[in-house]
Amino acid sequence: MAFFKIHLTEKVKGILLVVGFGALAFASYLTRTHLTSKFNFKKTKKPNQSKIQFKTIIENLSKLPHISSEFEKDVLFDSLFELRVALDKYEISSEELLITYFHRLKKALKHNCISDLSLEQALLQAKILDRELKYETKRGIFHGIPISVKENISVRGMKSSICNKNLVYTQDSLIIEALRQQGAIFYISGSMPEDIRLYETDNSFTGKATNPFSHYRTTGDSSDAALIVLGCAPLTISSDLNGSIRVSASYCGLFGLRATSKRISQLGQDGLFKDFPGLSVGIGPMGKSTDDCAAFMKAVCSDYVYQRDMSIPRIPWDEKAYKDSRKLKIGYIESNKYWPLPSCMEAAIYIAKVALEDHEFVKIELPDMETINELFSSIFMSSNDANIYPKKAKSLTHHEKDSFLSKSANLHSSHDYVKNLIKIEKIKQEFFKKWAQEGIDVIIAPYPVPATILDSCEDLFPSFAYVTFFNLLDCPAGNVPVDCVRQNEQIYEETSEKWTKVMKDNMRNSIGMPLGVQVIAPPYREELCLNVMKQIEEKTLFWKKVNIN
Repeated sequence: MAFFKIHLTEKVKGILLVVGFGALAFASYLTRTHLTSKFNFKKTKKPNQSKIQFKTIIENLSKLPHISSEFEKDVLFDSLFELRVALDKYEISSEELLITYFHRLKKALKHNCISDLSLEQALLQAKILDRELKYETKRGIFHGIPISVKENISVRGMKSSICNKNLVYTQDSLIIEALRQQGAIFYISGSMPEDIRLYETDNSFTGKATNPFSHYRTTGDSSDAALIVLGCAPLTISSDLNGSIRVSASYCGLFGLRATSKRISQLGQDGLFKDFPGLSVGIGPMGKSTDDCAAFMKAVCSDYVYQRDMSIPRIPWDEKAYKDSRKLKIGYIESNKYWPLPSCMEAAIYIAKVALEDHEFVKIELPDMETINELFSSIFMSSNDANIYPKKAKSLTHHEKDSFLSKSANLHSSHDYVKNLIKIEKIKQEFFKKWAQEGIDVIIAPYPVPATILDSCEDLFPSFAYVTFFNLLDCPAGNVPVDCVRQNEQIYEETSEKWTKVMKDNMRNSIGMPLGVQVIAPPYREELCLNVMKQIEEKTLFWKKVNIN
């Protein structure tokens, strides 16, 4: 093969070199501009590509066997344990259960919460598991039960739309392996926001996820919570960096647990899992009962996991601690002057206290919420990440509640960053010291607001210090749904602050939205956290009072 040689003068070479560098710089500018706008708070109308992709798949579901409405009613909203009993008694098969969930996907599609589906593989697995159960070869508590995941949890063959819509996981993470060993079936993943700082799900592939209790409100930033409420699965596995599990569970009326970051293995996790110095991702479940969350913990705090991941402490599940009935000392947090709570959130704490009336209570205070916000945001806005909120940070310097944002955006050196990490560690140690001195076993804490209306969470960002502080502590933290907003609670007291209007707008027409409380235990005490959640659940019976069709 012949090659042509082109002889260029030094002058021409110089011109081409300059042009080349110019083109490279321009391309770099376009990339930076695209990424900055992609993660900006400003919302733009985006095409919902997932609906186009899934429409044909879901239309083909009509070819599957018909499920009677009576059968559907019997199993759709059962907890994991109720399904386990029905499967063991051969009242239903895994295949029938899976097909029942499949028929609910049309509803889920309307709420923009599906990231990916794996129907054929799941059906094949269900048939295999039914055959095994028939011959009395039961794998474990999850045998034949379909489970959902958040899209950043690695499940072999599933896709993720976050930052790279062509990402296909080539392996299961270790915790997914452990759940498969217990007989779990994975067929669906829920979407999450492209900007992980937001408390609502909106991305260019799935669009805005909407709450099953109201299309005008968000699911939170783990929209897989909506899949459980809509009857697409009894349990989901999610992640929590800034409150995702708890906020989404509280918005959707679910039980959720964010475990201590090192209690649950993250081996083999290829998704968008970014730890920051001073802040780590916690993994955990969301479901219809505390027992369902406990079942997840039993499966992943096991020899199967510990033999394969030496990087996490070997702390097997302690059933005795989960069932312990001793009298506890419980710290509780109420409304803070920095961000006053609406009456419904104060009522939620009161309901939880009544449910735990046999225990001793002591009121405690959060550290300064503005400082919490400033330090928490400084972690996210380290280095070039400060460009994520440039306009918002500059425009809010005169607003008291948002001043932390501009301070965080002004971090320019590693020295500033390290100083903030030292501040965080000091606040953590001081809080843990007071916690120990008071002899407190667990803490119950409020959320700032019920599920927010779409596109409003950015203006309420400072209020989530009620949640994010416990991420800085890296404590196990759960959500328990206790009630719904009542007619006379759809109000917010007027103040001179600009965010008051946003709060008033969010409380308007909020009747019927779920209300939850946080339960927080010391690091690695997940059993204690779930123990208290269970006690509240048994007195409040949220899912006995709520009906979602």
